[in-house]
Amino acid sequence: MVYRFRDYALDVGRRELRHGSVICHVEPQVFDLLTYLIQNHDRAVSKEEVFNAIWPAKVVCEATLSSRLNAARNAIGDNGRDQHLIRTLRTKGFRFVGEVRQENPASTPPLIIAGDPDVECALMDRPTLAVLPFENMDGDPKEERFIRALMDDLITEFASCDWLPTVSRDSSLGCKDKPIEVQQTSRRLRARYLLRGSVRRVGDHQRISVQLVDGFADRNIWANRYDVTVADLATFMDDVVKRVATSIRPLLFHAEQLRAGRKSCEALNTWESMVRALSLMNTRERTLVEDARLVMQEASLADPCSAQVHSLLSFITTLGVHQGWQRRAQEIPHALHIARTALSLNSDEAWAHLAFGYANIWVHPELAVPHLEKALGLNPNLAIAHYLLALACAYAGQGDLALSHGEIAERLGPRDLLSHGNSGAHYNVRATACFGLGRYHAGIEFARKAIIESPGMPTAHRAFLINNALAGRREEAKAGLQRIQRVAPSMSQIWIRESAVWSRGEDHRKYVEAFRIAGLIK
Repeated sequence: MVYRFRDYALDVGRRELRHGSVICHVEPQVFDLLTYLIQNHDRAVSKEEVFNAIWPAKVVCEATLSSRLNAARNAIGDNGRDQHLIRTLRTKGFRFVGEVRQENPASTPPLIIAGDPDVECALMDRPTLAVLPFENMDGDPKEERFIRALMDDLITEFASCDWLPTVSRDSSLGCKDKPIEVQQTSRRLRARYLLRGSVRRVGDHQRISVQLVDGFADRNIWANRYDVTVADLATFMDDVVKRVATSIRPLLFHAEQLRAGRKSCEALNTWESMVRALSLMNTRERTLVEDARLVMQEASLADPCSAQVHSLLSFITTLGVHQGWQRRAQEIPHALHIARTALSLNSDEAWAHLAFGYANIWVHPELAVPHLEKALGLNPNLAIAHYLLALACAYAGQGDLALSHGEIAERLGPRDLLSHGNSGAHYNVRATACFGLGRYHAGIEFARKAIIESPGMPTAHRAFLINNALAGRREEAKAGLQRIQRVAPSMSQIWIRESAVWSRGEDHRKYVEAFRIAGLIK
């Protein structure tokens, strides 16, 4: 279906908004909101209806709705003051008041064909997962309640992942008892990835078989089976759901990395640019992190209205200071400027507050806290915000609070897109907190774990050095300094004095002394 209004055309099948002959970039949730309002243009829709239609399996705040509504207005040349097309009706909700003309496409859209560039445009910018109804292999009606509960729990679990949109339960149930033709199903549900499975009785066990399918390429990515005794079914279903999610989330992100890696930089869309940048950033190799920064600079030119793009660009800019590659005085003002741009584009974007808070850590740690708390208010599953709060608290002399936030960051990590570019950081920040608290041996162990996850992370090696030095393990500290100088050759006592942001003088003095013990004289 194509809806025309003024000089715009909204093509639901191709998920495109055009202004004349120009395709307008619209984020997926904004497109869905705009479509819902236009499809219901003959009446006012309440906030509750909008929440249920756009975020059926998530609890989101009104600020999120407000930001998506502002973005929808901006996309079609409207604004909150004039409200020529999208009107807010006090106590009633919202209504699309523009004149709408509907057109049915003359022909049925083609099936998905792997490698077809037109299909890439038709799919959502970000990967979408559909949890299909599991097959009842025994045909026992008594099992239907369990199978429906399993599907609901899987959808709820994946819906908590901020980077992986999940098809609504009602849409997925539309596939029940129908033969599954993978590419057609993927196209119908607008889902690149399908999670499907079956349940059958094997003796006194219930066997749950699960497969993850790339519906675009029509190939299996992953499969597993779980045997649970019938008596323990209710108790262990949560465990099965979490094990499935734990296995699938990293596989999905890896699949997206591979897909983005096969494209030239010029062909990347906004989502693919972010995936490419995150995979480069996670190497913690200076040249590759610089490549990540270039990728996001190009993305900011291609998509200048994306708050997330500017946020990630600011984050990578600050990262250069954090790693010890860049001077704070040169880079932090630039990172703050980019983060302010992101906030001006969308003041309700959690990533924008996160980026602004991260840069402010290097100005004054306490200044960062309210912005990081705001980011968590907008997205409670944002693990990286807990990590940065832990970092700010560690530098501000609140080590116990830093340890608490570091633990939460570890637990929420799989749900957070930015954490895929920040592997091991939750261990590293706890090592830093332990240093401030004088718990050097615990700090050494946290630093070891961080180094295992990200061997090229200079900050992890710094945490390893400072804890060993103050624990009296001079040789280990010296070895740590040698590793730091390989990944950050510019490290010097001058850099230490200029860039260390410990709020308490005693912590700063310990930090400088630790590097002296390790042998960093100049």
